[in-house]
Amino acid sequence: MIKEGKFIDFEGGEGSGKSTQIRHLKKYFAEKYGAGRVVKTHEPGGGMPNYREQIFAIKQNNPGITDLELAEKELELFEVDRALHVKNFIRPKIAAGCIVLCDRFVPSTVAYQGYARGMNLETVHQANKKATSGIVPDLIILMDINPEIGIARKFQNQTNELTPFDKEKISFHERVRAGFLAQASADPNRWVIIDASKSETLITYQLIDILSERLGL
Repeated sequence: MIKEGKFIDFEGGEGSGKSTQIRHLKKYFAEKYGAGRVVKTHEPGGGMPNYREQIFAIKQNNPGITDLELAEKELELFEVDRALHVKNFIRPKIAAGCIVLCDRFVPSTVAYQGYARGMNLETVHQANKKATSGIVPDLIILMDINPEIGIARKFQNQTNELTPFDKEKISFHERVRAGFLAQASADPNRWVIIDASKSETLITYQLIDILSERLGL
């Protein structure tokens, strides 16, 4: 029986299957520890739900905006949302002894706004540091997949909401992937890389084994 909360962040490009695996793991841990001990959340929108729509509308409302200008506007909204998310949801849930399964967190901002859009990485890191007030996931799961396969999944699945990020060029998504892999390489003790091209069920069992071994869950 777990005695303290755990914070697990799931990262990856579009169509990597993060949300699907979070759903499976939430069900598994709820059966093991009780529904009240496991929660799922996501970014953007974890702190302020309407921020998700605001972020996705930036490019549409600003035709001709450069990638760097777009990154700056995205970062500003992401960090306000993240600060509220950490303060009002993530930190209290961890303190209450919950397993928090988060769909995107700090690494996504580094990968998308930093590596993919070209924003200064130190600027991104400082903004993230301020917004999170020092909170760091116990484990980061990177659902790694070839961007062409991931994007194809998103467009083939008619139930998925397509976002402006989905519609970026493949070169953008390749930079996102490179950003995630660079972060994982820099902190191998906290990151675990999963081959997201494998079968859904196989990945779920693999994640259960990893979380048991690494976090005692």
